[in-house]
Amino acid sequence: MKLLKYSTVCFILLFCFSCKKKQKFPNEILELNLKLNSEEITAENNLMIRAYKPNKIGYSVKLEIKNTSDKTYGFDMYTCSFGAFLMTNSEKLQILDVLGCDSNFPTEIKLKPNEKIVYKFLILKDKNAIENFNHVKIGLTIIHTNWALEKSLPDQIEEQRKSRSKKIFWSNSIDLN
Repeated sequence: MKLLKYSTVCFILLFCFSCKKKQKFPNEILELNLKLNSEEITAENNLMIRAYKPNKIGYSVKLEIKNTSDKTYGFDMYTCSFGAFLMTNSEKLQILDVLGCDSNFPTEIKLKPNEKIVYKFLILKDKNAIENFNHVKIGLTIIHTNWALEKSLPDQIEEQRKSRSKKIFWSNSIDLN
């Protein structure tokens, strides 16, 4: 019995000291910082909401994506409809991304260590929503497309978005009440 205890302790110590480098978990590669830019935006004071989502109230936000790893990190996005890669932590909220962009195509974003990229968009909720939205987060779905495949890029993106093995990086939370 004593031999079993000693061997277990030795194994644990050996395991602990054999790890020379701290392992990075996937969520430590990218850091997402979400900030509220303004108070409520309504159809009365915003042309985009009036034209596209008149029954919604919006909040202007800025999402900063920073590579916190020590290597360049790449992922795919659309140049205009980047909202296709973003989600909220509530099904009752929507993302309204760039309007007025004249060239929307998939592109690879490559961030060097400590490099940042910023996206501005609106988070929308129903005018009559009574829910508490005080812990709203944005998730970035990481997608890597294969340009050599016969499948179209939008089909590959949609397939990966639905996949259970997709990588999602979550932002800090903000209050939308």
